[in-house]
Amino acid sequence: MTRAHGDAHQLRSTVVRIFNVVGPRQAPQAAVVPLFLDQAMRCESITVNGDGRQSRCFTDVRDVVAALVRLAECDEACGEIVNIGTRREQSISDLAHMVKSTTRSDSNIVSVPYGLHVVPSRTPSISKARQLIGFAPVHRFEDTVNEMIALAGEAPPTAS
Repeated sequence: MTRAHGDAHQLRSTVVRIFNVVGPRQAPQAAVVPLFLDQAMRCESITVNGDGRQSRCFTDVRDVVAALVRLAECDEACGEIVNIGTRREQSISDLAHMVKSTTRSDSNIVSVPYGLHVVPSRTPSISKARQLIGFAPVHRFEDTVNEMIALAGEAPPTAS
């Protein structure tokens, strides 16, 4: 749709597919990482959908923003579809254990039924982003999680 609209109106466009962006101040309803952090920090059960063997590649918001800016400035990216993400897979079960350990939470990790079909893995090919703009993620996932924890501890309580 984006490409067709751009072609019809002589607009420059690039379709960017962002894979599992995470970062400080992200709402718990937004994605699995802030949800698990919120549950762990409240000592609630950390709820893993299904068996937790499904994996995702989590990308720091700063890496995403830097890539978007460079893509916007890259003439060769016009008309392209470009993936932005990391190639490092993390199982959801391992993520739950990492969050519990990192937050030093007493939360239990529980499996809940997954109502929809579970995609076992989502790992982006970032070769086009690397070719066009020299993209390579620079922020380590563990560091991002630690920053999210630190900032969540400084945040004022939210109204329920």
